[in-house]
Amino acid sequence: MDPQPDLSAPPALRARRRVAALVVALLGPAGAGLVVLGRQVRAYAWTAAELAALALSRWWPLPAISALVLLAMASIADAGLAAPRRRGVPGVLATAIALAAFLAVVFLARFAERRFVAEPYRMPTPAMVPALLDGDHFIVDRMPGDLARGDVVVYRAPEAAAEPGILFAKRMVAMGGDLISWKDGHLFINGADVSEDGPSCSGLPGVDPAMPCVARRERLPGGASYVVLYLGKAPAVPFSCPSGMERRGDACLVPPGTVFLLGDNRVHSFDSRIHGPVPLSAVAGRAVGIHLSYGDGRIRWSRMGLSLRAR
Repeated sequence: MDPQPDLSAPPALRARRRVAALVVALLGPAGAGLVVLGRQVRAYAWTAAELAALALSRWWPLPAISALVLLAMASIADAGLAAPRRRGVPGVLATAIALAAFLAVVFLARFAERRFVAEPYRMPTPAMVPALLDGDHFIVDRMPGDLARGDVVVYRAPEAAAEPGILFAKRMVAMGGDLISWKDGHLFINGADVSEDGPSCSGLPGVDPAMPCVARRERLPGGASYVVLYLGKAPAVPFSCPSGMERRGDACLVPPGTVFLLGDNRVHSFDSRIHGPVPLSAVAGRAVGIHLSYGDGRIRWSRMGLSLRAR
């Protein structure tokens, strides 16, 4: 149980503790501000709730992402409104020790969850516009099970990349054994044209109205569909078999144990057309939903909670 509030504490001391708690709550993880007030039980309860919401995002991304946002705001409000407690954490040194212990536990718990369950990730480039914008923060399922065509996945860049080993996010369009080809901006998988007319570019997120744009919808084997863009030039992107793929007539064979990944922003994406197919062992997880979006100096509220699963 948390100790009872020491109402005999000087008002100035209680006020300073409130201010310190609010600052720590704004800068630290959920519950950190409550440690400053001596309310460790509530602090760990907030952390447990946050970890549970992140874990649940694997199965229910939209409710879990909404819960994460609400938990962050509610924990800050709780730290700002809670009464200071001195007994149990009587001084500055003891408070610092308790806060350090709390942060260590949170770090270890988050490390384990992000390594094995779910992990937040930030999109650093426009390569996945319109599905993902530069500045979108999304949840990655680290235990995705069987991947399917159309999934947005995070993977470690191959040796051909300028920075090998960094994480990329692209869409999986083909898997081992598939034949893939490209003609006049149309994607062919196993001989079937999966491209069709898409929506108007006007109104699509991340698209500059002044830039020439062609949008197409791709419908993959299995039914997954999504919108791709060709910005700044006509969609006649040349295609040849990249390294690691065998030519079969006019198509290229995706080797067993690998996947073929493309950015939705086709003209502005470094993907399997350049670095070749990606081993399944390099896939870190599947993107499930956006929990925060920040760009152009503001929070993009309308993007929070969007699912990244192909329809």
